[in-house]
Amino acid sequence: MKFKHLLSIFLVFVLCFGVCSFAVADETNDVPEGYTPVYTAEDLSNIRNDLDGKFILMNDIDLSVYENWEPIGSYNEPFSGELNGNNKTIKNLKILINSNEKVAYAALFGTVTSGKILNLALKECSINVKSKSDSVWGVCASGLVSLGNQNSTIENCIVSGDISVNSDKKIYAGGITSRFSGTISNCCNLANIYAYVSSEFTCDYIYIGGIAGEFSGLLEKTSNYGNVGAEYNHSEKYNAFIDLGGIAGNSMSIGTIDNCYNTGTITENTNQVLNLGGISGYSATVKNSHNYGTLIFSDDESSVGGITGITEFWIEDAWGGIAEKINYAELKNCFYSDAVAKSTGYIEEKYITNVAALSKEEFKNQNNFIGFDFNDIWIMNEKTEYPILKNQPILPEEEPETSTTEHSKNKCVIVNLWIFRSFEWLLDNLLKIIQPILDCFKLAF
Repeated sequence: MKFKHLLSIFLVFVLCFGVCSFAVADETNDVPEGYTPVYTAEDLSNIRNDLDGKFILMNDIDLSVYENWEPIGSYNEPFSGELNGNNKTIKNLKILINSNEKVAYAALFGTVTSGKILNLALKECSINVKSKSDSVWGVCASGLVSLGNQNSTIENCIVSGDISVNSDKKIYAGGITSRFSGTISNCCNLANIYAYVSSEFTCDYIYIGGIAGEFSGLLEKTSNYGNVGAEYNHSEKYNAFIDLGGIAGNSMSIGTIDNCYNTGTITENTNQVLNLGGISGYSATVKNSHNYGTLIFSDDESSVGGITGITEFWIEDAWGGIAEKINYAELKNCFYSDAVAKSTGYIEEKYITNVAALSKEEFKNQNNFIGFDFNDIWIMNEKTEYPILKNQPILPEEEPETSTTEHSKNKCVIVNLWIFRSFEWLLDNLLKIIQPILDCFKLAF
């Protein structure tokens, strides 16, 4: 019996030590120094308690436990840290707002100031906002970031789902971000974005883009596959400005869009002032980009273009009382579907270089894309029949499971309880199996 007792203690020690050691290794592996690991939906929500921290996702996360997600970071208390998605997926972000209360931001992150969002897939987000807004910013709805400013960064991110907004005053909406100042690089949007202004509201501005509603800075190596649309028919014609684009609604006077493409359908149904472009509605510089998507618009084609609705090729500088035209924008190496009559709604020939309409057959020919870098940036794709960007983030096909992983010490406690509750049964059956061997040892000695 003494031998049985020693064997029992030995087996308990081996099993407990082995399982606990495995749990620790599984939980702490690959957490970079200086980062706080995010394992669960609760961990993700708790980022709001350390807005300048550095975080890294260690699991796929399902946010369906939050029926109405509260964005991380506000205008007065913005997120200024870093979230490294670690090529993981956040699924089922849900935001539903239907009220007359003040609403400014609807996204995973509300306001990001000098912050970074990297290497993240946001899958099947559902954002639906109907609200009046007393905010100077209006309503900003998107997947990842509502308002990004002071040279923030979004890199290697992809979003899918549906985003819709109905509001007064101003609407900014995009798949990746609503309003952004900084750098967006190597991102992809699959989400559909739609703005509908009902008769009860009077809206001033509507900026909708596949990637960004309004943007300034650098937007590069990014693609949009989602559909973009706006509907606003008001009794008073031309009382609002609407900018729609496959990449950006409004890329402002200091925005540059470089090496981007759109394949999503852009649709307008409005009697308001409209700028609609395959890449950007109201735009500054666009280079090395193409629009393969379909544009659906009213009979007025004055501000509709295959690349931009309007490009601000120059500005009036009245400093010192002397007005002067200053060139600061261009369209260069840009191509669009020949279903659209022109590249941009306003033509300044001297600022346009290698810009052309292509048929579907011509889109299949790499030689037609003058200036595109097919060594490092672009590749021809036989399935899509148009150039695509290399190394774009992809949406994982497998469904991310709801994370049940806890921190290592908690996992050990759970496993140990299971071991001790079942150990009596395991020991009884194991001793029955090895009893004949033990009897042989007794006879031998």
